[in-house]
Amino acid sequence: MEKKRDLSNLGGILKMNRIQQGITQEEMSLGICTPSYLSRIENSNVTADLEIYELLFQKLNIDLSAKQQESENINEKLEALYTELLMNKKPDEATLEVLEAFENPFLESEFHLKRGLVLGRYLIYLGKYEEAKIKINAIGKTIKATNSRNYFLFINIAILLSYLTNEYQHSYGVVQTTIDNSDFFKYDSDFEVACYYFNAALVASKLYKYQNSIDYCTLALDYFENLYKPSLDFKCHLLLGIARNNLYHFTAAEEHYLICNNILENIQEAKNSNNFNMLYTNLGYCKECQEDFEQAIVYYLKAIDYEADAEVYINLVRCNFKVGKFNEAVKYLKVIQKFETLTIKIQHQVNIFSILLAEDSSSRLTELTKIDKDAMKYFENKKLYVWGEFYAKILANFYKEMYMYKKSSHYFEKALKFQK
Repeated sequence: MEKKRDLSNLGGILKMNRIQQGITQEEMSLGICTPSYLSRIENSNVTADLEIYELLFQKLNIDLSAKQQESENINEKLEALYTELLMNKKPDEATLEVLEAFENPFLESEFHLKRGLVLGRYLIYLGKYEEAKIKINAIGKTIKATNSRNYFLFINIAILLSYLTNEYQHSYGVVQTTIDNSDFFKYDSDFEVACYYFNAALVASKLYKYQNSIDYCTLALDYFENLYKPSLDFKCHLLLGIARNNLYHFTAAEEHYLICNNILENIQEAKNSNNFNMLYTNLGYCKECQEDFEQAIVYYLKAIDYEADAEVYINLVRCNFKVGKFNEAVKYLKVIQKFETLTIKIQHQVNIFSILLAEDSSSRLTELTKIDKDAMKYFENKKLYVWGEFYAKILANFYKEMYMYKKSSHYFEKALKFQK
């Protein structure tokens, strides 16, 4: 996609050089435009024709064409680096040199801004999210909300960064301010627009806005398929499967997972352990949601053949517990307890099952009473309604077996609340 030439940064450069040379606006504008129009140009309130800029720079004895060519060369390097980062490719040292400070005065505004944005994206690539957040937040305080190339980069990077740092509500708010503005995308490639929609879909999914996630992901998929990006097609269909599953559209979800499986079987670049693990984990969860626990176990076991992570093991504990295979559940629970770090979501589940599956039943009631409220509060606050419903039912049945009917009734009501 051909980029439109952006002249908006020239106003600030004019102003800086005019002041340095001690020239007034009246002297500068004489024979070219009115002083008031020059003022608007310098403050980026208006973008003039290229001929106007050339005449104004002549007054400053500056060769605009030569300076612009130098600027364009650096801009091309920045864009090339950004594209590599967008493709998750490791940039070489020569490419990274473009992130060094610029001495060209023509790069004091928009190009320095773009450099800061690309540097922020590079920090994300390195996994230095907090450093990236400092850089992007600082830019956010000064960047103008315009239909410009830099503002699109800023929005796309801000959405991704907020997603990676679990600030989903903020990220979704950014999406809502831009997604219906067709002019917003005019400086950007189809691939970048596709990534924007995909990131928006990821954020919507994290906020349980599954229909919005489907809508955004479908738009991204249209772009990716036209560009022939099978690895990204895989990610889109996987996300569509997750969203459909959470809307209880199980048949539609499995259709997307089948497409994912076909991609993995036929496209070499998509074949990696992480993709297989994600596919089988989500297939297992789809079957679990349909209470086909035996088939869910089959898929979860396939998932750990590729990557043995704690998330899959707790899923195996859960399903084996539901079908009464308590020895199997205990076996997988012991595996999880060997992990050095666990997410809070998994830790709450481990705490519950450690008590429910304990050999010494005499202390189960006391220990469970200590943790059940914390677990339920966590699931509710984090809007993990599926897990809340699942464990509320387990706790309700447990207390029922202990003849604690009032407490059992409380958790059955809690399960119904989560279900709603």
